[in-house]
Parts: sequence; C-alpha cells; structure tokens
Amino acid sequence: MSDGDRYVLVGSNGGHGKEPLWVGNLEAMPLTTIELGERTINVKPTVLREGAERDHLYAEFTEFWPDLRKYEERSDRAFPVIVLEPIA
Repeated sequence: MSDGDRYVLVGSNGGHGKEPLWVGNLEAMPLTTIELGERTINVKPTVLREGAERDHLYAEFTEFWPDLRKYEERSDRAFPVIVLEPIA
C-alpha cells in the first residue's frame, strides 16, 4: 500500500503463528531496493511492532486490503507493519 511517498507492507504470513522470514530480513537491512513495475526504488525499511504509527497504518492497510481481517482470525499475534521510505 502506498502512504504518500512511502510504501507499507504487513507481515501477516497468511495468519500463521510465525512471522514471515522476510520481515526479519528487512529488519536487518539498513537499506534495500523494491521494484514497482519497471521502476527500482532505494528504500529504508522500518519494522513497526507496536505504537500509534503502527496501529494507524495497520488500520489503513485493513481498509486497503480487507482480506487481512481473515488472517487476523487465524492468529493470536500482532502482525508487524513495515514502512519502506524512499531515499535519494
């Protein structure tokens, strides 16, 4: 999901009990790249596990992709929210 000039992901892993491994990979990386269509964008990933910003973005993500609520029903963990901030 886009959020202004940022991009937002949610580590739901389909509602499984374990967090997807890619979340930890992004958390360990100070910078990475994403591809959107034919564009390659350098980004700084930030993993949000709690707090007001995480909660706000998570609520917006469930509006963007309502099926996420189905995954919530399968899990008792809070899904992390990942913000990808473009860098120059």
